[in-house]
Formats: sequence, structure tokens, C-alpha cells
Amino acid sequence: PKLLKSRSPKAQDFFWKVMDSEEFRTQLAKDLQNSYPIELPKSFSPYYQMGGLKSPVSLLHGDSDPVISPEESKKLANYFKEKGHKHVFRTSTALTHGDNLP
Repeated sequence: PKLLKSRSPKAQDFFWKVMDSEEFRTQLAKDLQNSYPIELPKSFSPYYQMGGLKSPVSLLHGDSDPVISPEESKKLANYFKEKGHKHVFRTSTALTHGDNLP
């Protein structure tokens, strides 16, 4: 709440539209999809970005993540293993999605 209050009225309005309006979220998703020349999931998925990846990877997954299932993270960890890419994969009940605590 403190962070939201410190944002501009325009940013606050956007936040509440995302939270309250399924129609707004649907249109926002369509607008995002139309702004990318390739498939949106491929734009963001580490799975499709492996070709240029050179550094080791730490993959942390929250068991209660409401956005990405544990199975998806396990598939990504297995892909790293199959490709021989140095990585660490851990899950935790203390994480959800987008946590940024040390």
C-alpha cells in the first residue's frame, strides 16, 4: 500500500484497472501480444533463449507460485541438465512468484 500511494495517479489508476477489470486485463494482454513480432511466450521463456546463454543459472521456484507451476520449473531444470548447462535448481515453501528477498 505504501508503494502504491507513492506512485502517480496514472500508475495507481492502471494498477486498479488491472486488479478490478477482466475486460481491461484481456485487452492489455491482446495489446501486448500484438506488440511482439514473435510468439509472446517465446519472447520471455528462458527455454527459448538457451542458445545465447553462457553463464551458470540459479533457478529458484516457490512451491506456492500461482503463476508458474513447479512442473514447468522442473522441465527447465531438466533442460539445463540435458544440455550440460551449469545450474542450481531449488524449490522452497518460503517463495511465491516474483519474490525479491535475499
